[in-house]
Amino acid sequence: MALTKINNNTLSAITGLPAGVGGKVLQVKYMKSSSGITLSSTSLVNLPLTNTITPSSTSSKILIQFQLQSKLEFHNTEGYGTAVKRTISASATTLFEQVSYQNYAYYNTGGGEIGGISYYCFEDSPNTTSEITYVVQAKGNTTSSVQVPNGGENTFTLIEVSA
Repeated sequence: MALTKINNNTLSAITGLPAGVGGKVLQVKYMKSSSGITLSSTSLVNLPLTNTITPSSTSSKILIQFQLQSKLEFHNTEGYGTAVKRTISASATTLFEQVSYQNYAYYNTGGGEIGGISYYCFEDSPNTTSEITYVVQAKGNTTSSVQVPNGGENTFTLIEVSA
């Protein structure tokens, strides 16, 4: 196969990308926290995982990823659910909320505990170029206490992707 050499003048008239080019990572906002809370309520509370991003285009998508570490005790049938709240210009919306407690430990007799790591990933289409604040929330399935995290670190990543 023959190679063709293109001189620099040939490319000077290109003013945009070809159709269909998208899906590029434009920016990444990452944070981690070893600070945690003990969940003892069935109402959503903010975890110490708050991250902000300012999209460069209204058509951008935000990929939201977070990882939580926890300790659940068997004798208390502990569990927790999670949510993500988005705030743009003082207007807050819950984007994601577990409808069941997927992070749940149950044992009828005896005791013990289990450490868990949960990972979540989903996409948001905020349609704005204003600063967006995202916060991870959690709630217990009972009033028994759940530690999030349990001696480790939780992480929270926002990735802006071009449409």
